[in-house]
Amino acid sequence: MLHLDMAGNWGFHIKRLREMRGLTQKELANIQLDDIEFIRSTITVMGKGSKQRMVKIGKLTKKELVSYLFIRGNEPGHLWLTEERRPLTSAGIQINIKRLCKRAGITGVKRGPHTFRHTAAINYLRNGGDIFTLQIMLGHSSLTMVRRYLKTLGAEDMIRVHEKASPVDNLIK
Repeated sequence: MLHLDMAGNWGFHIKRLREMRGLTQKELANIQLDDIEFIRSTITVMGKGSKQRMVKIGKLTKKELVSYLFIRGNEPGHLWLTEERRPLTSAGIQINIKRLCKRAGITGVKRGPHTFRHTAAINYLRNGGDIFTLQIMLGHSSLTMVRRYLKTLGAEDMIRVHEKASPVDNLIK
């Protein structure tokens, strides 16, 4: 049995990291406590092909991690633990994310961990992020995968970004 509420809302912490940082479930499962650098607000993750990358965590995510660690304790090892204090596996994360989605009544989309990664990518682009930085953030070696996220964006997204980034309009300001 996996412990879903070790720090008040275990699943929420994992969902937050996936959604906000675009981590894969394997990257999430492999985070070690000493991979987190709270002063710089970063987590070092190991991606495909043993490629290491650093991801930035925001103030809210950092606060939630501290809350989780207060309950979890400071003993070294994997960040995410079962209630038996064993490392939570990638499969365990997938099962629990699907349960959380079902419990939350999420419908109309695939209820799996990759949906959070996709959501993070789309929201990053919608909020003015560029595809080159997104490529680094997601750990892709080429722009091929990143371009797939662009297909989701529509005319409204283009108008919103143009209003922020118009070269001519920004000259006048």
